[in-house]
Amino acid sequence: RDYFCYFFRLGSLRISKGEKDTEEIYKKIFQDALRFARLIEKKGAEILEKIVPYDLRTGRIKGKYIFDKVLSLKEKEKIEKDYSEIHSGGKALLKKNIKLKGCCLNEYLEVASICYKAAYGKEADGLNLLQMYKKFADGRDGGMLSIKNWASKKEFLNWYKNRRKIGSHPFEIVFSWHRHGIYLYPPSSYNKG
Repeated sequence: RDYFCYFFRLGSLRISKGEKDTEEIYKKIFQDALRFARLIEKKGAEILEKIVPYDLRTGRIKGKYIFDKVLSLKEKEKIEKDYSEIHSGGKALLKKNIKLKGCCLNEYLEVASICYKAAYGKEADGLNLLQMYKKFADGRDGGMLSIKNWASKKEFLNWYKNRRKIGSHPFEIVFSWHRHGIYLYPPSSYNKG
């Protein structure tokens, strides 16, 4: 009489037979999910950029953890307006669809350090990029920290494609014993953002 649907990283949903109102709600949820999956299949993943708002497709780090002085609402609105309006290049920055072409280990650790400063505040003060990563990350870096030239995108890509150890967690920048901590994936051919 009971059915369970497991959603990766979200938990499970219990559906019981005989509860008409509940059955209708679940039926609608699954019909919408299937319709949406068919739409993505038909139009391609690019449709997500058109129908899912930009701020829902990106991560957020609260400014109060990074800046000494938090921006006013007026300043925030101006930056967002500038970002979404037409600039000298003829296109809004938001519509340029800028794609990154890989990264080097230094760049990766710099972005991770912003996350650490936001999440840990004073606990991250005074630590350099490597110290933060070693203190907060999973520890199974898969050989990433053995890259010789940390400024080389080519070496980072070579490690990623050829030398990365299976079962390692190089991108789990905040370690967790339960489920997963916080992951930060670098740009790649399948993840260009």
